Amino acid sequence: MSGKDTQADAEKRLRATEQYLKDVLDHIPDPIFMKDKEHRWIGGNKAFWELLAGPPEKFLGKSDYDFFPKEEADHFWRIDDRVFAGEVITTEESLTRDGERFVLSTKKASFTSEQQGQFLVGVIRDITQIKKGEEQLRKYTLQLERSNEALEDFAHVASHDLKEPLRGLISQAAFLKEDYRDKLDEPAIGRLNRIMALAKKMDTLIGDLLYFARLGNAELAVSETDMNEIVDDIRSLLAPLLRERRARIDVPAPLPTILCDRTGAAEVLRNLITNAIKYNDKPEKTVEIGYLKSAAAPHGAESDVFYVKDNGIGIDAQYYKDIFLMFRRLQPETDPNIQSGTGAGLTFVKKIIDRSGGRIWLDSEVGKGTTFYFTLGPRARGK
Repeated sequence: MSGKDTQADAEKRLRATEQYLKDVLDHIPDPIFMKDKEHRWIGGNKAFWELLAGPPEKFLGKSDYDFFPKEEADHFWRIDDRVFAGEVITTEESLTRDGERFVLSTKKASFTSEQQGQFLVGVIRDITQIKKGEEQLRKYTLQLERSNEALEDFAHVASHDLKEPLRGLISQAAFLKEDYRDKLDEPAIGRLNRIMALAKKMDTLIGDLLYFARLGNAELAVSETDMNEIVDDIRSLLAPLLRERRARIDVPAPLPTILCDRTGAAEVLRNLITNAIKYNDKPEKTVEIGYLKSAAAPHGAESDVFYVKDNGIGIDAQYYKDIFLMFRRLQPETDPNIQSGTGAGLTFVKKIIDRSGGRIWLDSEVGKGTTFYFTLGPRARGK
């Protein structure tokens, strides 16, 4: 084989490789271009020439100054100089074509080859839809913030305007009962007591609504939290209720320290423990607090799971979702074995857990007890 044949074969393979690379570049939807050290275009793919709306011959060997106003060309030139100096730079520019505005992101980097020397490669991506989505998201966020502010303002006003008449009603009923006790028979006194009890309950319901409205706006203060300390605090806080209801709180193994919003975690445990005590008809009431490294859940496996288990009245499976609804009580107030409540506690619990990015679910058997499982978000890893 002659040297001439070998050179011809090499040139043929080189041309085939160049054509292969050109075909690959032309099938890439993002515009790609190359510039030499003198800032002249030396190549581009099909998408790039379509973006410039002209054949390659019109642009090859020319620079930005041949097609753009001087101010824009100066801007591109300065950026390219930084790229040739070793920086990798991403810029965003707006382009208007046929009355429609586009936003383009261009990433530039420099390379060196024996044949070409140092050259610049730029990749352009149309991010118009991304920018429109971001703008729409900003608008929705602003609307949501305004809506939340309006809701909180309404809650404050409603709370004040509704609570004042209720307190007046309670006071007037108390005065009537005290001042006319000798003139009222037992049924009348019973009705006055009922009026005061209902008014106080309405006052509590309004307070719960106000708390629920505020709950979504409070900032999460994430910090290392010893869950054992929280349980100890709740045990002290609920000591009178524990004695009155003949209940105890058991922690079979030390709980971990986790990253979470301490106030929210305490509120979750306090509500779950209080419910476990209230909705319990057993002579000896037990509430067990524990931690599982992993646990099965209806939506899939979960890690770093806490649980609150009781030996109470239990919950029928058909009500597993209903119990998290605002003011949803499954037990009638006339049940002498069950302490009355507003039915808002589990709603608070779920909202707190949802805000933390966690999950809550339960397992229960009517007459035997309930176990609530919950996580407190991806950062709440046990230590």
